[in-house]
Amino acid sequence: MNVHEYQGKEILKSFGVAIQEGIVAENADEAIAAAKKLTEQTGTEWWVVKAQIHAGGRGKGVV
Repeated sequence: MNVHEYQGKEILKSFGVAIQEGIVAENADEAIAAAKKLTEQTGTEWWVVKAQIHAGGRGKGVV
């Protein structure tokens, strides 16, 4: 099954599991907007950006 991390988190959350909240962005402009929104929500200016691809296993997404 090919499930991105954010999709897995949505599934876990639907069953009441506590997860870290995040925002999915598909381009740089969306990532900037997400960072601003997270700063407003949390009061911090530290963020983590993660790329998620279906690649058949760890380390397979190397360019």
